[in-house]
Amino acid sequence: MIRTEVKTVTMSLAGFVVLLEGIDDDRVLPIHIGPPEAQSILLYLNDVPVGRPLTHDLFRNVLQTLTARVDRIVVSDLRDDTFFATMSLITGSDTLQVDCRPSDAIALALRCAAPIYVEDFVMARAGIHLSEGEEADEAVEKEADKPESSPANTGEAPVGQSRLQRLKADLKKAIEDERYEDAAELRDRIGKTGKATT
Repeated sequence: MIRTEVKTVTMSLAGFVVLLEGIDDDRVLPIHIGPPEAQSILLYLNDVPVGRPLTHDLFRNVLQTLTARVDRIVVSDLRDDTFFATMSLITGSDTLQVDCRPSDAIALALRCAAPIYVEDFVMARAGIHLSEGEEADEAVEKEADKPESSPANTGEAPVGQSRLQRLKADLKKAIEDERYEDAAELRDRIGKTGKATT
C-alpha cells in the first residue's frame, strides 16, 4: 500500500477532483468527488470555522462519543471506473472494516488525523506521474484532455475520460437515480458538447 496525503481539491471540466499525493511516491491519484464532499474537504484544509457541525464533523463527534477511532482509510479498489474505499475503525479491542466512498473517507480521515492509503494496483491503474516542477492540477488537466474508452461514474471516478463520455455517464446515472432535472440539464450539455466537437 502507498501512504498518501491530500494535496488539494481542484476543478476539472467535469467538476471537483481531490488529489491524493504519494508521500514516498512520485504519483498523484485524482478522484472526482461531489460538491458537498469537496466543500467539506476544502473547509477543513483551509481551517474555515463553521457554526454547526457538518456531516463529517458529526460523524467524528459520534465516533469520539462512542470511544471509537478511525485507524486508517484505504482506497482499496477500482471497478467499472469507480473507486472504492474501506475505513478501519478501532473500538475497544475490535477492528471493524467499513465500506465507504473515498470522498467521505478522506473528509473523515482529515478530521480524525488518520492516515490515507492507496492500494498499489489502484495507483498503478489510475495514478498520474508528475513531471519535475509540474503542479498536480496541471497534470490532472492534461490527463483529462486525453480521451479513454471507458465511461466515468459521477462522484468517485478516474479523471482520464473525455468530457463527452463523462457527461453521458452522468446522464445515465441521473436517470437511474430519478434526478430528472439534472438529467435534462445534462442532456442539454451533451448536445452543446457534441456540436462543439463536430
